[in-house]
Amino acid sequence: MNSPGYARKEESLPPHPLYSEKELDYSDYKQYQPEIDGCPKKVEMTTLVAENIVVQQEEYTQCNEQERCDHVKPPQSILLKGLFSCIKAPMKTTTKTGFNIGSLFVKGTAFLAPMAGFANLPFRRLCRELGCDFVTTEMVSAEGLVRCGAGSEKLLADHPLDRPRAVQLFGADPGSMARAALLIQERDLADVLDINMGCPVRKVVSSGAGSALLKVPQKAIRIVEAVKKAVDLPITVKLRAGWDQSNICAVELGLRLEQAGADALFLHPRTKAQGFSGRADWSLVADLVDAVSIPVIGGGDVRSPGQALSHMLETGCAGVQVGRAALGNPGIFSKWPKVSVNQSGTWIPSPDERLSAFERHLQLYIEYAGEKKAALELRKHVPHYFRGIPGASRYKAAAQQAGSCDELLDLARKLLVPGT
Repeated sequence: MNSPGYARKEESLPPHPLYSEKELDYSDYKQYQPEIDGCPKKVEMTTLVAENIVVQQEEYTQCNEQERCDHVKPPQSILLKGLFSCIKAPMKTTTKTGFNIGSLFVKGTAFLAPMAGFANLPFRRLCRELGCDFVTTEMVSAEGLVRCGAGSEKLLADHPLDRPRAVQLFGADPGSMARAALLIQERDLADVLDINMGCPVRKVVSSGAGSALLKVPQKAIRIVEAVKKAVDLPITVKLRAGWDQSNICAVELGLRLEQAGADALFLHPRTKAQGFSGRADWSLVADLVDAVSIPVIGGGDVRSPGQALSHMLETGCAGVQVGRAALGNPGIFSKWPKVSVNQSGTWIPSPDERLSAFERHLQLYIEYAGEKKAALELRKHVPHYFRGIPGASRYKAAAQQAGSCDELLDLARKLLVPGT
């Protein structure tokens, strides 16, 4: 297993699965001559971003000193871990080629996590409008769907602009999971079926579903086999690192799930025991990428687009799934191809960006559920949109008492853009 920080041997790093090497210039350092007179005086290090890939290249300018000086010359090579083992200056940008989940071609690398209570149709559409490439529904009970439960039906709400998407199922019985998957396929409600084996919530785990399946790998494998046999849709599995630190199983189980028919794996590298506390160990994502031949999408502790891109470069994962960082900040997806890898802290949207997203979220919610229900249900999103704004506490309290969408919007405008 890799050490924290996912340090890996350079010679073992495979090309990143999303990108082509054909446009890279491998000219030798000795052939590299900056088009300037005198010595190559380094002036700054610039981070370039093109097609979601970050490369670093030093800029040089003319030196006015005499022939002898001590300015640093261009580096012989620049290492991009997880992308190519060695790229020699100068560099050109790489070309994004995409990747497949089974028969489905996925164009991008930005994924929205299936957050229960939040990732409903309006929020998924909002994130997609702002640049998210692939979404997953809130988890749906296989038993509830087979029994025609109204709650399960609501979670399956669909829209032409909510594609491509995965429907996530949870359950402990292979037969019920297969029947639910078939119902979804027959009604054309999904492009991908995702099986939840990572939810740490007590109610789910006590039923034998979610992360409880990490303790019974044979049942987990039977579920994937049953679903794969029942439908033609691509099958993915959402995993956690393991039950606890003494029982890390993501890599071993991931290999067996691939053999059972999984077309891709989503890994949140925390244990069930951690819940959402502690640190997500991205070295496990790197280990899983090395172990399997199907795409791996990582998630956990991703708070900025730059951080997501850094994880992809370091681990070789095919994409990154964003969850809590998108709450109140769906614009995180709009910045995905435009940031440097060094922007590793939390991405903080401007007040104008927050207000614009909130207004659009409100519009989509009204379209989905009507004004009365939109005003009621959008209250839980308000603390996230107002997070970190000075004086927000009294506005948050007032928002919980708001009886209409107009009241909510008025509060948001007063806080985020005073004077409007």
